[in-house]
Amino acid sequence: MITLPDITSIFLFSLSSIILVITPGPAFLYIFTKTTEKGYKAGILSVLGIEVGTLLHIVTVAFSFSTVLLSSSIAFTIITYGGALYLIFLGVKTFYSTYNSNSKNTLIIKSAISNDFWSGVIVSALNPKSILFFVVFLPQFVNISKRNEASQILFLGLLFIVIAVTWGFIFVFLSNKLGNYLKTKFTNFKILNYIVGIIYIGIGLFSLFFFTK
Repeated sequence: MITLPDITSIFLFSLSSIILVITPGPAFLYIFTKTTEKGYKAGILSVLGIEVGTLLHIVTVAFSFSTVLLSSSIAFTIITYGGALYLIFLGVKTFYSTYNSNSKNTLIIKSAISNDFWSGVIVSALNPKSILFFVVFLPQFVNISKRNEASQILFLGLLFIVIAVTWGFIFVFLSNKLGNYLKTKFTNFKILNYIVGIIYIGIGLFSLFFFTK
């Protein structure tokens, strides 16, 4: 039997989720970078990838796999550092590709478009901030007296994803406008590519020092 949280809990969780998703963080900056670098389609795929990663967190919480994960020091260490190191890897890769590019008037956008989706999944799934948020924060809105906590968690999690995807698409639209403007101002796209690489590395280092504590 499917059990839903009470209306008050749904309202408060929705309000909290809106505040959370519009607050800049690693995923926020990742979507911005992908969109300004590659365009609207890449931004949309990045949003969808990140929310698939979010769904993985929600499922682990709903079915208590997160308890096992957090109790394993090795598994949690991989998650803690994996996402940050992957972002740094993307930055180094962008630097390398730009350095080996023969044309200064070409953006580094040749990688398969599906990579933007899967990169988003990895960034989200290996984000310790996300799993701790869903482990600590989301269950506070579950009505234990109604039982069937898993279905309540899944409902709230899917509600969060709907809110996040809606804001993500709006943010991609705005970021794409800015990206198009920047491309008209930069005649040497190698400089823009290096900026993209610096942002990736910066996000990774920020996550490494602030979200792995």
